[in-house]
Amino acid sequence: MLKQLLIVCLFAGTWLACQPSGPKVNLTDEDKTHLLNEIDRILEADQQYRGAISLGTLNDSILAEDAEKSKTLTIEEYMAYRRTLQLELPKSVEDSLWLLQHQLDSENHQAFVKIIQGYGYPSPERLGVEDDRLFVVLLHPPADQDIPQYLANMQALLLPEVKSGRMPGRMYATFYDNIKAKILNEPQLYGTNKSFDQATMSMGPPDIEDIEVTNAARAEIGLPPLQEGEYK
Repeated sequence: MLKQLLIVCLFAGTWLACQPSGPKVNLTDEDKTHLLNEIDRILEADQQYRGAISLGTLNDSILAEDAEKSKTLTIEEYMAYRRTLQLELPKSVEDSLWLLQHQLDSENHQAFVKIIQGYGYPSPERLGVEDDRLFVVLLHPPADQDIPQYLANMQALLLPEVKSGRMPGRMYATFYDNIKAKILNEPQLYGTNKSFDQATMSMGPPDIEDIEVTNAARAEIGLPPLQEGEYK
């Protein structure tokens, strides 16, 4: 009996030792096709109801025009255009759409984590495409998650991707600062996102708390230090 147990343990240990210990480093063409298809699915779900909620309409032509303007106008021009619309959905409709979108966000988050754990961050360079199409999903955390905890979890998941070279440091920093500034309403850590002044409807330098802490954090992920005048 003891001999059999030792054999089982030895086999199990050998099997575990042969299992992948981290993300797949080299992507095959099949991997790339799978990831691109999965990213397309995630992106479609990410924007399924957001445009209608944000604009306050279910009108397809207005939604299509807004999508086009968001690509061609400057931020200031686009914000001015949005102020001219003055549309609003009934609260019951908006609430229903948010419930549906939150469910999709939760599913997207799980799919995102699974991709990172299995393949590492699928950057454009790794996939052989021009644009990063997965980054936006990071900016829409699941509604049922504590945001500081979400940020800590994503930091633990993504910092190794930055240090391995699979995820650009600036992209990670932009994500981190977006969550800090736009959701938590706190100073940015890396100083990658311009601040928006509602009073003047103009963009300004990023808000940070401590330039020494910021520049140390930037150096850790390969970004140059911020200089005087590049922050406030």
